[in-house]
Order: sequence, then C-alpha cells, then structure tokens
Amino acid sequence: MCIYNKKLNILQINLGRTKAATTHLNPAVVKLKTDILLVQEPYVYNNKYRQQTSATIQGLPMSWNIFTSTSNKAAIFIPQTIHKAITVAKLENTIAVKLHTDNKPITLISAYSSPIADINTTLQEIQDIIIMLPNENFLVGADLNGHNPLRGYHRTNTRDQVRRKDQKNICSGKPKPKKYMKKVKRVKSVGWKDLSTEAANPYGKHFKAAFRKTIHPSQLTVLHNTNPERGHQKIAQDILEQIFPLPNSTPSLTHEIVTTPNDCPFTEKEIAQVIDYLLHGKTPG
Repeated sequence: MCIYNKKLNILQINLGRTKAATTHLNPAVVKLKTDILLVQEPYVYNNKYRQQTSATIQGLPMSWNIFTSTSNKAAIFIPQTIHKAITVAKLENTIAVKLHTDNKPITLISAYSSPIADINTTLQEIQDIIIMLPNENFLVGADLNGHNPLRGYHRTNTRDQVRRKDQKNICSGKPKPKKYMKKVKRVKSVGWKDLSTEAANPYGKHFKAAFRKTIHPSQLTVLHNTNPERGHQKIAQDILEQIFPLPNSTPSLTHEIVTTPNDCPFTEKEIAQVIDYLLHGKTPG
C-alpha cells in the first residue's frame, strides 16, 4: 500500500522475513521516492536489527532510522534524515512514532499479528496508542493476516471478521466495551432489589439510597414515594427515623446516692508516733 500527499509518501510492506525482499527495498524506495515505510515481518538476523550491529540487515543504508516493536515483528523505516521522529509507544507487536510536519504532528503506527496469534492482542495495542492521541492525526499500517475478497482472497476468515467488528472502536479512539459490563449493570440494577425483597423495609431503602446510582439524592421524592412539596430535608429526616427509630421506652437514669461520713482527721500524737518510727541516718542506696 502506498499513500501520497503533498508532504509525505508512505509505503506499507510485508517483507516476509526474507533477505531478498530487504535487498530490493532500497531501489524501490528510490524509485517511488518513499519518505516513510511501515514494515511488517522485516528480515532479522540473529533476532537483532542493524541498529544494534551493522551486519544485521544487509542492503539498507546506514543513514536510515529504524524503529522496531519489542518482538521485532513490526517496524518503521525512515530513509530520509530530514524527517525527525520520536518513539511514542513500543509494544510487543506494535511500534508508533510521532513525526512533525509543517502543519501538525502525525503519529505513524505499524503493527503485525501472525496467523496463529490472538488478533485481539494487536488490536488492543493499536487502540491503546490511539486513545493516547486525542485530536491528533494518525496513520495505521497493519498486517493482521485477515482474509477478505477485497484483498484477493477467496473468502473471509474469522480474523477479518474480528478486525471489521473492532475497526469502528479502534478508529474512534474509544475504549472497547468490556465483556463483563453486562453483568455489572445487572448487579447494580437488581442486586439490592433481590437482597431487599420488601420495598417497605427501611433497610431496603437505605441500601438503595446508598448504593444504587439509579436513584440520586435529589430524587428522594421518588425513593420515598411522597409528595415533593414536603422538601428533601424533611423526606431525608423521615428515612433516617425509619432506619434508626427512637426506642419506645427510655431506661431510668435515677440511682440511689449513698453518702458516707468523712474519716476522722489524724491527731498530733498519732503523727508524732509515725515520725518516731521513721528510719534515721543516710538513705539506703
């Protein structure tokens, strides 16, 4: 796939992990005047790229800037040094770089998913990157091994069906709805209702008012099923009185006060006798 515009000429290509395709890449770039390459399955020698050793990828000029994913299954090649790019995200099967143009920056994303891998893993990586780019231009070049008659295949496979199903969420940058949210919504709506079977039970109203988001504090009239003219403060006071009712009988706080006479004071004779029995001399220790 080759995309042209006034500023950039972008080429997406799958090299099939072959040395021959990599060797013919440089002449093709010169012929097509390509600025950026979104590459899937590049040729890797000993699982290392030319950035790490000069003898890794043969046939590529040393001046090329190469950005790779963690698994080395997706890469972005920038042949021309005038285009400066920075890495936005480096994931297992996806690599994203930001390129500054004359108008505004654009993020380029290259991704790959092998036929035996879970396609949802790569789709989630692409979506996570797009979510980080609010109101920014981006371009995705991905090889997800999805078969579709529009691309020359005889029939559509399940991987392409998954891609088309999630394409709307991915392009919109909105998080994919969680599979368990249906159960969460049901628990919120009927969970406390099942626990509190009697609507007249004040504890049922208490739990609903505290935990159910369907009834807000401003809707106490709906919860209490009373006339709204009474006011929210009065309705809330009635609910509290039902939850914590006052006791019917109050315990008696009266008790007998026992008065005892004070002890007789010591006499001078008793005090003198105690002093005589005190130890004289140096204090022990």
